[in-house]
Amino acid sequence: MSTALKASLATRLDVKRVLLDCDSVDFIDISAGDELLGLVKELQKAGIAVGFVRVRDAVRDDMRKAGIETAVGPPNFFERTTDGVRAWQQQSPPEA
Repeated sequence: MSTALKASLATRLDVKRVLLDCDSVDFIDISAGDELLGLVKELQKAGIAVGFVRVRDAVRDDMRKAGIETAVGPPNFFERTTDGVRAWQQQSPPEA
């Protein structure tokens, strides 16, 4: 996932926010949690805010344990993609 996302972002230098749809994710093991946290931190360091949509409760618990929820902030978890887009449209752009 991170390689494809990074490749996509490399062609779009104006991207300031990324919503990751987790509907198909059933669980996150320790390795995946570490990798995802690393990706989140890398994107944030590049000035890109990260949010998650359609995260199952068990997956959110795994994200919480991995430190992902703390890294992105609980308000950046959304029930639907449209909820995330609307919430972010009402905010100022993230700092670069």
